[in-house]
Amino acid sequence: MLYWIGFQTKNKKIMSRKERPYLPLYVQDFLTDEKLIECSASATGIYIRLMCILHKQEEYGKILLKQKDKQNKNNIKNFAKKLFRQMPYSIEEIEASLFELLDNDVIQIDLDSLMQKRMVDDGKLSDVRADAGKKGKIKSLEGNKKKIAKTKSQANTDNKIANDVDNNKRNYPEKFSEKFKAAFESFIDFRKEIKKPFKSCLSIKKQLNWLEKYDEKTAIAIIDQSIRNGYQGLFELNNNNTNAKKNDNNRNSKTVATATDHASQKL
Repeated sequence: MLYWIGFQTKNKKIMSRKERPYLPLYVQDFLTDEKLIECSASATGIYIRLMCILHKQEEYGKILLKQKDKQNKNNIKNFAKKLFRQMPYSIEEIEASLFELLDNDVIQIDLDSLMQKRMVDDGKLSDVRADAGKKGKIKSLEGNKKKIAKTKSQANTDNKIANDVDNNKRNYPEKFSEKFKAAFESFIDFRKEIKKPFKSCLSIKKQLNWLEKYDEKTAIAIIDQSIRNGYQGLFELNNNNTNAKKNDNNRNSKTVATATDHASQKL
């Protein structure tokens, strides 16, 4: 009995066995098949040709007699005449070989069907696997399409938000000048550069409302502080630098005062 190569689909086009342009078999198993060994060289040669023909049939591993092929009560003769049109051998050679192959159970005839049972069974299994593989592939493609659609939808939403933010006429507090407006627009551009753009016009409005409680100079300083330090948000000014300057001034004043006192004492 012949043993056929298993069905594989990984990273390849999914196809049933009969769609493949080659006849898959294990050479060693072919050479050591006990039933085939009993057959003559002529029968073995015709058997190889027969397998190629069976490989191309609609039902894998099986060839059928049509009504026009039934010219004799003996189906072996009918199959020999049918195969004669596809083999470079005489009808007598084909008929004798078919009889020999049947006698050793290498092939089988059932009414109007000539078959190789192992090929038929493997063909059915191959069709089942191919069908399952195609369904799995279709399901995978559908999943990918959904992911792509979701990504495009999200991208469209993000673009719409970005356009709304860019095109929105901001209601700047009246007390602020064009200088403040330029500073705040710089902050919006800064947020885009660090990949953290504003997600809504309402968020921008809240930021402006918060800055309104400060005078323009302080509000601009708050914006500059965030850009300088890479902050996403706006925060009250950090007074560490101011306090340090005050401390330096106080120390300088004390030094001057001490030097003056020493000079007075000497006088």
